[in-house]
Amino acid sequence: MRYGGLPPVVDQGTNQELAYTVLSGIYDTVLVRDISQYLQIRNPMVFNDVARYLADTAGSPVSISKIEYKLRSARRSATNDTIERYISGLLDAFLFHQARRINVKGGDHLQGLSKYYPADPGIRNMLVSYHQGDIGPLLELIVHNELKTRGYDVQVGRMDNLEIDFVADRISADMTDERLFIQVSTTIMDASTRDREFEPLRRLNNASGRRMILTLDTFGLGSVDGIDVVNALDWLTHSE
Repeated sequence: MRYGGLPPVVDQGTNQELAYTVLSGIYDTVLVRDISQYLQIRNPMVFNDVARYLADTAGSPVSISKIEYKLRSARRSATNDTIERYISGLLDAFLFHQARRINVKGGDHLQGLSKYYPADPGIRNMLVSYHQGDIGPLLELIVHNELKTRGYDVQVGRMDNLEIDFVADRISADMTDERLFIQVSTTIMDASTRDREFEPLRRLNNASGRRMILTLDTFGLGSVDGIDVVNALDWLTHSE
């Protein structure tokens, strides 16, 4: 969660200074050699601001207009087209992944407000200077990246005014379509939180696919109303 899983970083153990140095070097190399040259970036400070914004808001819907406003407030103006070009560069260089919104009922994609997830938690933490905060977004990021590693196409589900963290699709070994509906929550021991996480999955009715809640809880696990409540660490360490 803190330093990520890139091999050169893992080799440093838990030495934050060394981890930060290695992560900064990896990021700067990708930035300078890949993205800057490819996109011919003239203002790397604006580009870094966009990357830091995406890292800081990982797991939240992103509005290009809001990024433009924040840049303008910091006296670093950039047009919507430029911001979109920078984001495309980050995606093409595999520093970030995009999770688009999908209408669960109709199956069509919804315009705008995609979510963006850093490809590695260490890169994310380096960009936001390792500030301490809610581990919920980091857990969501790790689940997202594990789904990508397991070969899923990952999207964000919308159903009326409710959201499902991840709708994950892949073709399984026997060539059948496989779909997961996943909610991620550090804990659902609180009754209101439990109801909030269960509600969109219950509303799926007879939709085809496995419904899951991944949590750090070690109590209250099992199947409830056809929804599997699974410890996230167990899920992460057992390929499915």
